[in-house]
Amino acid sequence: PEEQEGRKQALQPAIDEIMKNRGAVGGTVALIEGGEVTSTWEYGDAVKGSVKMTEDTKMRVASISKVIVAMNMLRMVDEGIVNLDESIGTYWGVPVYNSSYPDNPITLRSILSHTSSIAELSGYNNMGEKIRKNNIFRNTRPSDPASCSYCNFAFCVGGTTIEKAANKTITDISKEYFFDPMGIDAAFGSGLLKNKDLIASLYYADNSLARSKESMAKLVPSNVPGYSGSYMPGGLCISAKAYAKMVCILVNDGLYQGQRYLSEEAVQTMETPFCLTDYHGVQVTQCFPLKYNTNMYGEDGLYFHTGSAYGIYALFSYNPETRNGVVVLTTGASGACDEYGIYSVCGEVSEVLYGAANQLMRNMKTEEETDNIAEEVTVGVNG
Repeated sequence: PEEQEGRKQALQPAIDEIMKNRGAVGGTVALIEGGEVTSTWEYGDAVKGSVKMTEDTKMRVASISKVIVAMNMLRMVDEGIVNLDESIGTYWGVPVYNSSYPDNPITLRSILSHTSSIAELSGYNNMGEKIRKNNIFRNTRPSDPASCSYCNFAFCVGGTTIEKAANKTITDISKEYFFDPMGIDAAFGSGLLKNKDLIASLYYADNSLARSKESMAKLVPSNVPGYSGSYMPGGLCISAKAYAKMVCILVNDGLYQGQRYLSEEAVQTMETPFCLTDYHGVQVTQCFPLKYNTNMYGEDGLYFHTGSAYGIYALFSYNPETRNGVVVLTTGASGACDEYGIYSVCGEVSEVLYGAANQLMRNMKTEEETDNIAEEVTVGVNG
């Protein structure tokens, strides 16, 4: 613990400098090492000029919400409640198909890979009516890699589909499967949080107010399962530290602190490569729904997902080989992207922390080798 605190203090200036240079009003960061959350860092304000950012500050995390929706889907697959390859119409009780390709079912798997052919529509409520109208599709073949196109509305459809299957809202599903047993205060809809005092306001890159803490505290979705898709693609409100705990489940092949939350098969499904896709001008591998790229931030390969909305720039990533990972949430920063297509403010922080984690691993290996040599010498002398 003393070494961790010393390293935390040593790295704080580097994180502060990155956040400042990128214009952030506030940011919060968590580091995962060996499958455990080991450190957090905070920068700036949760409410500009009046409330400081803390490790417990909760932010609307934009599109990295989709990964938590996916984890709930896969948990329901584990329990036999849904099937990734069944037509979603099974759970809505109506035929759901793309009229241009009636023999290709619209499945949860296709939604996870962004190949469902569902169009990017506005208006995320009254989802049952939209699905029954059956005019929500592009003229591309469902589940075809050539159909891959990132789609927020598709996750509205996917999230409300599992609500219909479970007859529970996405927040209630998440609380039952993950949040409550893991001691996490989070919700799809910040008005459902237990402690609304910890909500951060959101700011654009010019530092103007995007969403106030007070307005965020009033965001409460419908309690009717399957009605409101608004919060599925990006409406999760959670701290970086708590989100990192969720990432640990993926890092540890479904386990967190010895408790199983997903099967190994479920995690493998989420990590399975499906096709190449364009991400901010960079070719990356699309998985279900994670993305993957090689040689990022000093790592051989990282699974990752980003988020951006209302001034939020967010990134989580992890290396399944080292079991290290980083979660970065920022507000008010520049949206400039780096050579990997990642928001620079998030990527630069990640590179610093992966470097620190890898240096610690090298130091520990060196100490272990030194101890082994000393033990061999002692045994040789005594022998």
